[in-house]
Amino acid sequence: MDLIARIADVIIPVFLIVAVGYGYARRQAPDMGTFNRIALDVLAPVLVYSALASRDFVMAEHLTLLVGGAVIILGGGVLVRPISGRRWRCSR
Repeated sequence: MDLIARIADVIIPVFLIVAVGYGYARRQAPDMGTFNRIALDVLAPVLVYSALASRDFVMAEHLTLLVGGAVIILGGGVLVRPISGRRWRCSR
């Protein structure tokens, strides 16, 4: 019974939010562009930040990932340079 109560504590608020949104959309016909923009510009970064901030991060555990990412990015730039035929110069 405890498991069912824990699952209900998670699922019931989700269904309530969906029901409220459905009812609002049926009555008002909202502009979805505004909702999409808020979701992408505000809520997605907040979700990523909260997920990252809630975890401990130890650099030593992720050193191989850091070095591998740097090698891929810098290696791609070095390989593309001869193909592009341009000099590397900062244009201002």
